[in-house]
Formats: sequence, structure tokens, C-alpha cells
Amino acid sequence: ISTRENFLDKITLDSGDIREKINRGDSFSTSQPSIQTVDSLLSFLENKYDHVLVLTVSAELSGTYQLISQRIKENQYSSDWIQIIDTKKNSVAQGLLVEAAVELAKSDIDFTELVRKIKEIRSKAFIYVSVPDLTPMIKSGRVPKLLGKITQTVS
Repeated sequence: ISTRENFLDKITLDSGDIREKINRGDSFSTSQPSIQTVDSLLSFLENKYDHVLVLTVSAELSGTYQLISQRIKENQYSSDWIQIIDTKKNSVAQGLLVEAAVELAKSDIDFTELVRKIKEIRSKAFIYVSVPDLTPMIKSGRVPKLLGKITQTVS
């Protein structure tokens, strides 16, 4: 995929497309959403829901948390309406936090209490990741080059 091509997961790109590109040897990476995408989504949600909870992938892995936080502040959305939580996780651990938030929301818990409980659960969640090859993570910058080279040499 050229760095000039942009796709929206499950909207303009699906797992079959990704598999095909991998088989061709294309290299690609993920990216945070654009300012316009975030603003459009927040504007859409504003009049549809009493509360919105955003659970982002770890801020250490992506700029998405910072971007959404900035857009919430810039658009002066009330913290009574929207809260953003840096899950400090990725992958399955983040998904489990989302699942816990959904279950809590179904129980009609107060929004402030829901946010507090998710932060509490987050502090107890851990994830260990094992990958067969760090090269793509080094190329994308998710793993620092020196650390990646040392890790590859040791393993």
C-alpha cells in the first residue's frame, strides 16, 4: 500500500484485502484518524447519546488518545457527556476493557461510576505479546530500532 493510500477499517478495507496485500509483499501500517474524522464522529454522537465513553489504544502506541482529547477540548464538549480513557493496552486487553464497559453500561450504572470502574479494571489488566518477527514493528516505529535489533539478536 502506498503511503498515499488511506483506508477505513471494515469500511474501505477488509481482512481479505489485507491478506491479499500481505501475500503480494506490500508493506503498510496503521494510522490514527484524521481531525475531520474525529470531529465528524463526535458531532454525529453529540445529539444521539446521553453519554459517550471513548476507550483508546495505549497512548504510548498511538496518537489517537491525544488527538481525541484535543478535539474534545477544542470543541468544548462537557465531561458530563464525554469521557476518554487511555486504556494503556492494546489488542485483547483493550477489547476486554471495552467488553467490561458495555456490561457496566447495560446495568444502568451512573456514568461517573462507570468511568471510575473501568479505570480500576484497567489497573488490574495485563497483556503479554509474542510475535515471531519484530521487523514490521521496527519499520513502523512501534519498537525502537536499537531495542528491536537487540531483541532480534538475543532471540
